[in-house]
Amino acid sequence: LAGWRGVVGMVALAVAAIGATLGGLFAMDPVGTPMDQASTSAQLHNLGFMLGGPGTLLAITFVNWALARSPTCNGARGMLAATAAFAWAAMVVFFIAVSMLMGDPQGGDMLIGVWNRVLVVSWVVWVVALVLRVRRA
Repeated sequence: LAGWRGVVGMVALAVAAIGATLGGLFAMDPVGTPMDQASTSAQLHNLGFMLGGPGTLLAITFVNWALARSPTCNGARGMLAATAAFAWAAMVVFFIAVSMLMGDPQGGDMLIGVWNRVLVVSWVVWVVALVLRVRRA
């Protein structure tokens, strides 16, 4: 990944990896727990998402941008655009779900979890698509 776009993408990917590690190691408090009562584990989990969510989106955006400009990826531009669009759409839907369902006593936390998993699936789709493209090249 040559150029500044590739460098930004790789740095963002490193930040995202740190965020994912924090998010995976530290459990979240139940949805609706007041911020001033959040456990240290939940605070670290939230920090992980604040690093991992934007970090992953930036990584997808800049890595795909750098690859799309590469002559070796001429046939992959549609896949690059589709995987980036899927990740961004999943993040928007996730934020809408969180804003609408936070504190919902009728199972809002479960629905937030579903949309969080869709977001993670969009990231996995990106990685798998890149791996398949690299194997083909």
